[in-house]
Amino acid sequence: MDASVCGGCGRVRLEAAARCAHCGGETEAREASGRGTLYAFSAVHVGPPGTPTPYLLALVELEEGGRVLARLEDAGGGEPAIGDPVAFSGLSEAGPVFRKVS
Repeated sequence: MDASVCGGCGRVRLEAAARCAHCGGETEAREASGRGTLYAFSAVHVGPPGTPTPYLLALVELEEGGRVLARLEDAGGGEPAIGDPVAFSGLSEAGPVFRKVS
């Protein structure tokens, strides 16, 4: 999983960018582990047109630092809970997707 880390403020983004969207500082490309912790989540019952609902929208705190908003897919591991370990499982048309891990 590729990431851009800002040399100015340290924010992490999951896409390549020459400049930080937050502070305008130069970024450095790094390989991210794809692992993190479930920081917050919410069930979405009314989504954009053409998007099947319900789905879980999650805020994931990455091991490298920073947080990313992503879809949380059902991995059959029971109900999610704040603090659960999660792993990047790919990109959808709507953005990153994570899944719970044991």
